[in-house]
Amino acid sequence: MDRESAKEHPVGHNQAHLELIGFYEFSLRYPETIPSAYCHHNYHITADTRTRIHELGLDHMVKELDIKLLKGLKKFGPPAYMEKDKNKPLEYWWWHLDKIATKEYPAELLPEHLREIYESL
Repeated sequence: MDRESAKEHPVGHNQAHLELIGFYEFSLRYPETIPSAYCHHNYHITADTRTRIHELGLDHMVKELDIKLLKGLKKFGPPAYMEKDKNKPLEYWWWHLDKIATKEYPAELLPEHLREIYESL
């Protein structure tokens, strides 16, 4: 995105960043029966979105959404990952919800604000 097309938000984040975060939030609540983040047909869209948020350095803006994602594992369970998605780096924890749900994921790689939730799964 070029600078001219980016509308700056009052706190210094452009509209595209806010829309990306909004999409992440939406994928955690819609559809109500099984949100996209947990659906084996759509999880990769949520995970790709979360990857983009991370690459833009916006992790600090989605802490509450990350907590919601992990808490949702109790209700919805992890999505069924495709084999190609299992090769994502472990540091990208959002690609490894299956391992998180079964506590096979190394807790020390999770951000601190997610470790307590991980322990309660």
